[in-house]
Amino acid sequence: MVASVLVAAPAAAADPKADYTAKFDACLGAATGDAGFTDVPDGHANAGDIDCIAYYGITKGTSATTYSPLMSVSREHMALFLTRLAKLVGIEMAMDSMDTGFTDIGDLSAESQMAIGQLKDLGITQGTSDTTYSPADPVKRSHMALFIQRLMDKMNPISDGSTPHGNIPKDVKETDDKKVASPFTDLGGATKDAYDAITQLWELGVASGISDTSYGPSSNITRAAMAGFMAGVLDHSNARPAGLSIQTDKASGFGSVESIVLVSYRSDSFAPMEAMSVDIFNSTRSNKGLNYDGTCHIPTDTTAGPDECTQDSNDEQTDAMGNIYVESTTASGATNVWYAWTGESGDKFDADTVDEVTTTIVSSPAESQLKVTSTQNDKATNGNVDLDVTKSVTFTVQIQDEEGKNVARSDVDVSVTVVETGGRASTNTHKIKTDDDGKITYTVMAPTDTDETDDRSDALTFSIADGTEDDQTATVAWVETDPVLSSAAVAANVPYATRNTEGNVTVGAVVTLYDQYGNLMKTPGQTVTVTIDGDTSGARAGSSGRARWSRPNFAKTAGDSIALSATVADVASTTFDESTISPAGDTVTVVNIAADDVPVTTVGTVSAVHDKRNKFVVNNTLYTYDSDDVFILGTATENKSLTLDEFETAIGKGIDTSGGGTQAQLLIPRYDDDGSSTFVVTTKAAGA
Repeated sequence: MVASVLVAAPAAAADPKADYTAKFDACLGAATGDAGFTDVPDGHANAGDIDCIAYYGITKGTSATTYSPLMSVSREHMALFLTRLAKLVGIEMAMDSMDTGFTDIGDLSAESQMAIGQLKDLGITQGTSDTTYSPADPVKRSHMALFIQRLMDKMNPISDGSTPHGNIPKDVKETDDKKVASPFTDLGGATKDAYDAITQLWELGVASGISDTSYGPSSNITRAAMAGFMAGVLDHSNARPAGLSIQTDKASGFGSVESIVLVSYRSDSFAPMEAMSVDIFNSTRSNKGLNYDGTCHIPTDTTAGPDECTQDSNDEQTDAMGNIYVESTTASGATNVWYAWTGESGDKFDADTVDEVTTTIVSSPAESQLKVTSTQNDKATNGNVDLDVTKSVTFTVQIQDEEGKNVARSDVDVSVTVVETGGRASTNTHKIKTDDDGKITYTVMAPTDTDETDDRSDALTFSIADGTEDDQTATVAWVETDPVLSSAAVAANVPYATRNTEGNVTVGAVVTLYDQYGNLMKTPGQTVTVTIDGDTSGARAGSSGRARWSRPNFAKTAGDSIALSATVADVASTTFDESTISPAGDTVTVVNIAADDVPVTTVGTVSAVHDKRNKFVVNNTLYTYDSDDVFILGTATENKSLTLDEFETAIGKGIDTSGGGTQAQLLIPRYDDDGSSTFVVTTKAAGA
């Protein structure tokens, strides 16, 4: 190995990405079976690679039951591994006896001498000198990269005619959207050829390092690492397991998922089988969507139409490389299962008895809206932040689907536009990529000049960068004025009103006062007027910043809605905007308390869930539940026991039912408020 040009030690590339990885796998199906090496535990990083190259006959192990993963690879064994690999990936090699000129290989086996001669003939190695090969020397990791690079450049990667699905080192080229780099910082002592080979193999997903940032070019390569390199090469090649196999280049995604399904047929010696008939069909139904004769299942219920699966009327034929490529589209939120089998003409497809192969594509709903939260006080007026106390506000933006469920999708661009007024006026837009949870954070820093009142206001707009969704906005107004009464909130002390034996209810209201920063405004004696169901009374705030009034014992019917409202007296010395504060009102619903041991045998609709109190309302009646009760889901499509949390979700915890038609329905065959009750959910709340 002679090369004179060394490269300067590179810094780690900024978040390098392997841009030329294989689209499909060679290590699937039968190639994933356990090779039986007792010294390779299941959790070993290269366990799958070792099993794979053993399946393809690249390695025989160091014994029938051992692989010796930490052992270095000798140059003799490297020649055997590489020639076996070359044959699998379709590289033609001379099979006659060759005079290598190496004087130190005469004691090796005929197979080893042939392998060394073949590598020399291919130009993969020239030996350690003109007359020596040094078969017992260990292979350095930099040399292994060169051997693999030269071998791969002689193979044809897997492709569908003019469309490549694999690559070779010569394909690794820098473009506007593909930066050629690796994360390795220890290549300064490597030759330029070795540096290029290591970088190219990393971009192909073939070579890995001894750590995240170190390749270890001068270290001996272990048999475990060698297995990883060779399994990576196989993925780029046309090598596939014997018999029928199926896989997809994209098994999951968000929104509509466009995938390519690859069906391959190989002989027992892994040779491509051309013009083999294969029946290929797919189903988007979770129960496979197929009748046992292979025809599409036509559902009898109204929730799924008859086009839930498709089946080709004619068998597909494998191409000259033994492959069939099928384009697949999986709708947003759907699961698509593809099937392939090779039954004889007239055979019936029966998933219980035939030897079919399957691959599954899962689509998750894509992002369609944003949820924005911040460290601001949500009770603050007009986004006011106390500049004397707070020096920054952090916003958290979560992408969600159209149902308001969080989407855990990384690398989605979220735009944040900040318009600054007051102080130094400016407009700035930033694009931030979501993390693995589908979130970004953005922090607005307080003005540095705190001498000016209302020094600055920041208006923020958040949007998904493609611009197809509604924007979310927020304001941060940096204020230095002293706290003053600014807003109020009125709420019932209990979210429902229960009737006593005389049919009367008692309803209490709490009015809470806030300053402009959203903090409790503790103004003892502040006048507050409270109205409950048309009856008005004055009240005074205490030192807690709250005023209370209860209207006792007045007649109401179950199902009635009781309105609560309040106004705060116009006291110019304490009001922020010098006007009467009239907070949004609240309502409570009148309910009966459920009677013990009175089963509800007709289906009832859940109109409210008070999970913090372990209560819910059905037919204007209040029921209590706890962990001692029995919860059952008994719908038309599901029948199972539920946990308490699952029950709360099923009946509509956290779901807005104001639009109607979203409530759950249930039966209550047994009810005991201080014993064990049974609740059967017959229809879950929409969105549960």
